[in-house]
Amino acid sequence: MSRPKVTVIVPVFNTRERYLKKCISSITEQTLKNIEIIIVDDGSGKDTFEAVEAAAGTDDRIRAVHKENGGVSSARNTGLDTAEGEYICFMDSDDWMDKDCLETAYRTAVRKKADMVGWRFCREYEKKREDIRIFHGDGLVYSVERNRTIREFPIYDMRIMGYTTMKLYKRELFEGRRYREELTNGEDTELNFRLYTEIRYAVYIDRPFYHYRFVADSAVRGYNEDFLNRYNQTLRAIKEDIKEVLNTEMKEELKSAFLDFTAISYLMLCMHYVFSPKNKRGYRDKVQELKMISGTVPYSEAIAEAGNLAIPLTRKMALICAKHNFYFGVMCIVKVKFLLYKLYG
Repeated sequence: MSRPKVTVIVPVFNTRERYLKKCISSITEQTLKNIEIIIVDDGSGKDTFEAVEAAAGTDDRIRAVHKENGGVSSARNTGLDTAEGEYICFMDSDDWMDKDCLETAYRTAVRKKADMVGWRFCREYEKKREDIRIFHGDGLVYSVERNRTIREFPIYDMRIMGYTTMKLYKRELFEGRRYREELTNGEDTELNFRLYTEIRYAVYIDRPFYHYRFVADSAVRGYNEDFLNRYNQTLRAIKEDIKEVLNTEMKEELKSAFLDFTAISYLMLCMHYVFSPKNKRGYRDKVQELKMISGTVPYSEAIAEAGNLAIPLTRKMALICAKHNFYFGVMCIVKVKFLLYKLYG
């Protein structure tokens, strides 16, 4: 077979068998046939190990790689190290994609000579599906030359920049670039800050090809006492990334994107750390810690710019409450979000 048109990299760690099967079958059934699928088993238990091996035995396009546990970034890097496709696509092992996703994206990439193609997704709860409409209009384009006669694709929007899934990337973008394995929160965003500085042309497809399984207690959303340190580490890494390109024409976009991501990090800390139901400290102690976080750079900078952030209004509301020291309001917003999680399953 000729060089694969797309490499799909799927990191796996103890994924439920039915989820994994649905994920893999959604890739093998793609209408684009000339693909390679690298499934990286990141130190899973026996059941997942055997499921990955069984999948590899059913399709010669699947390559199973088993390694010691090192986290999702380590697993994705392992896949990148041997990927041969013209374009790279990342998938999470409990998600799935529509059958014509890769063919539509690949043909668009080739026709437009794009470095990146992005598309819409559906958030899949147990009891509900939510179609996430990021932008309205097919064929939005990002061009580094900024041709204002076209409808521009705002690639620095966090609904695009916050994920490395739901995209095709030209493989050359990863030359000398990998996920930072020491980061465990926001690692996708940090990598995109570096990749995006090399993107000359990108296209958006206004179709919900990707199905993102929402798990309330996933690694990024479950309570962890070290969340503050984790997000601080990622924010420091991104600031270092930005320093390297501050003199480029993307200066303002980078700064704005950093504040947007800082705001998202602040909200994640509010939900899954400070006001998490699993945090057993008293209300006063929680508010005191949130006050401390809110007054610390860069969170204080994002809060000060709450009205100007390129994030949805529902998320801005918590930042606006914090800006006016109304932390009870922040807690109420968090409680409503958790109630919605429970209703949707």
